[in-house]
Amino acid sequence: MAKLNDIVRFINSYMRVGAFKDFPGSYNGLQFQNSGNVSKIAAATDCGIEEIKAAKKFGADLLLVHHGMFWTPPIPIIGSSYKKIKTLIDADMAVYSCHLPLDAHREIGNSALIAKSLCLEICGGCFNIEGEDIAVVAKAPKAAARSLRAGSKNFSRKLTRALSSARKIRKKLSYARAAAPLLSCIF
Repeated sequence: MAKLNDIVRFINSYMRVGAFKDFPGSYNGLQFQNSGNVSKIAAATDCGIEEIKAAKKFGADLLLVHHGMFWTPPIPIIGSSYKKIKTLIDADMAVYSCHLPLDAHREIGNSALIAKSLCLEICGGCFNIEGEDIAVVAKAPKAAARSLRAGSKNFSRKLTRALSSARKIRKKLSYARAAAPLLSCIF
């Protein structure tokens, strides 16, 4: 069984969390602690009650999220906020959030993974926020550029159709849809 503090130190270092100034109200790092032990980790885009319940059902004691618990100034712990916190406490589950540092990461960042999945060569960064590029610029071989452009348009159309279906599917794919416009900066 791993120690929560060891995992937090590793992620903070690997993701360079201290190097980023995120959006006001956002907080990167450990947002909710548990008793200190971690045996199973779940990951989600958001830290909503449904994601927390799913992580609890999975038996996770650490939930890694892209969009954390905090995006606004302090709020009363009532309604859905209370349910989130109660569920986390009942499950002895910690929450770690990593927003812009994950976007920017050159190995496991969202735009880097999209570029790699399309067999593109990362050649720089873009979308600079407070001195840090949060996306990549990538190039394709000239012969492949036309088919990649067509493929990215087709991908966006299919993703948009899929997103118009059930709320649950839309929530799971919402981050992928947000990443789709980054394909346009690749070409």
